Amino acid sequence: ANLTYNFFIRVERIFFNKLIQNDDDKVLGQLIDLLPAHEKNELKSYRPDSINNFLHIAVLKGVVKVIDVLTNPNIVGIDVNSVNYYQETALMIALKIGNLEVVEELIKNGADVNLTINEGQSILMLALINGKLEIAKKLIEVVENVNHEDIYGITALMLASRKGYLEVVKELIKKNV
Repeated sequence: ANLTYNFFIRVERIFFNKLIQNDDDKVLGQLIDLLPAHEKNELKSYRPDSINNFLHIAVLKGVVKVIDVLTNPNIVGIDVNSVNYYQETALMIALKIGNLEVVEELIKNGADVNLTINEGQSILMLALINGKLEIAKKLIEVVENVNHEDIYGITALMLASRKGYLEVVKELIKKNV
């Protein structure tokens, strides 16, 4: 156990340095290839800061290329829809910080765009509540039901209208709301 703990401390330092410096997915992949199978498996659920796994941290740092490495089942295999201590998925985190490029990468890697939170709000509604209009427009393209209602009967169209997000209202209408 002590060997594994020391190993994670070393990997964590290298991993963070690579993430912060240059989002080097190739070096990260090579580093992970050196790990024994049981330690690769432990990377899936390991939370270096006790709150977020490596995928959540990559999203917080705004790095894109390593998302493929982290979510690829043949490399690390972190579930793209895994939640952190606060029950937030990587997509929710990316949406809150407003990183469209990371949102698109997560969607490409299978992030669930149709999940609901809190009082039944959809991810699209969360984007509107947080004023992330470009992300909202992207979500309109990919969600199954843009007419989803929360527990109060509020829809994305209602939110966009109330907040004066005319471009989003137009996109929702185009999608035949």
